Amino acid sequence: MSDSIRLTLTLNDGTGHILKGGFNFRFVKERYTPYTHLHIHFNNHYSSDIEYKYVSLYINNKLIHFGHIDTSEYIIEGNTKTYDIYSKGFTSLLAQNQMTPGLVADISLNSLVNDYYDIPEITYESNGVTANYIFCKDGSTMWNAIENLTQKLYDTYPYIRGTNCVRMSAPADAVTVSPTRVASLGKYNDYRKVVSHYHMQDIEGNYGVYNSTNSLADDCGIVRHKEIALDKQHLDDPSISLGHKMKYCMRGYITKYVEYYGYLGEDLCDFITYSDWLQNAEIGKIEISGNGEYIKTRTSAYFDKYCNT
Repeated sequence: MSDSIRLTLTLNDGTGHILKGGFNFRFVKERYTPYTHLHIHFNNHYSSDIEYKYVSLYINNKLIHFGHIDTSEYIIEGNTKTYDIYSKGFTSLLAQNQMTPGLVADISLNSLVNDYYDIPEITYESNGVTANYIFCKDGSTMWNAIENLTQKLYDTYPYIRGTNCVRMSAPADAVTVSPTRVASLGKYNDYRKVVSHYHMQDIEGNYGVYNSTNSLADDCGIVRHKEIALDKQHLDDPSISLGHKMKYCMRGYITKYVEYYGYLGEDLCDFITYSDWLQNAEIGKIEISGNGEYIKTRTSAYFDKYCNT
């Protein structure tokens, strides 16, 4: 069965152009990235002075990307005129709007999203579970606040599900996909982010009071020491902060993937099963590429401190 693919390019005046062919695209959605990413390249059938505002990508009538334009390039090569566009989902703006520094008391996801900046097209799981406080340091963004809140309430990491929907807890509607038209399998190890030791200040500014050691780094011969300021998220027990930092530096360090033809509608924190390679493994990354006629999907499962533990 073939997949239906279409792009909608919305102009500044609200009108749109719909493309059902003549384009190439690559879409990425990843567990630790607070937005989806889309790159498209297509022949320009319109005038050269068009200014696009939003991009939407549908596969099998499912909206998988809706975002603003990061960059748009109009290219003329001989008699050929093309556009090259990069777009991020609207949740990327959560990482670009800063919080007022200091302590925020009695905060939930509901209050965090509703009481601060009004960012269009973003939704979130309705979650009124409250933390007694979070601490926003200088330069902290709304996404940093969501990270801190999620770690306090659920001891995990937030993610984007659906189209621009922020989630902290596991989804109730998760499904399992089982690819059949498989092109390749693979396993990927990434140790570039792994930290071997954290040394954190105490309340008086003394370093080396709170320390954490990563046994995996030691096993792999990785020596990366980090000297960090006191994390004020857990003043009653700073070791909890070190635990979160150690988990985060291990994100995605082991990945197993299945690459197949087509797209089965999976999302982050759904599950994938294929033979004895992956058995009901939580999905951590989805990459879809192709054109208006065919597509290929690479669905990855992370095996780290947050996923498939």
